[in-house]
Amino acid sequence: MQVERVLSLTQEQIQQFNASFPDQNWDVQHCVRFFSDPKNILLFCFDSTEIVGFVIAYKLDRLDSKNAEVLLYEVETKSTKRRQGIGKLLFVELKKIAKESGAHEIWVLTSKTNEAAVKYYLSQGAQTETVEDIMYVFPL
Repeated sequence: MQVERVLSLTQEQIQQFNASFPDQNWDVQHCVRFFSDPKNILLFCFDSTEIVGFVIAYKLDRLDSKNAEVLLYEVETKSTKRRQGIGKLLFVELKKIAKESGAHEIWVLTSKTNEAAVKYYLSQGAQTETVEDIMYVFPL
């Protein structure tokens, strides 16, 4: 297994990705926009040439802090490849990129009821800051 930061995707790679992860529906225009900002992070884990896992993250510069943060937005492993250390490989690479970019922490939001995610984040060394937070969404 090999993890790589992805800096661009071809139409063929997008089609392969969408086939491997049916709940995703990426297209070329969105990928071009995503890759135009170097603070956006996409990692793929490959088993030979097959995409078996991915991470989407965003570097966030803070006005109130000298250090940036990285928001771990999504991590997913192909359903047929789970429990093989892919998530760990992806997280190790994300930590490396975050440190190199000057970030002082990686953070993620999840629900207490998402037991698989909670277990994964704790296994990667996550610490809970609060159990009281609520995420609000403002549709535009």
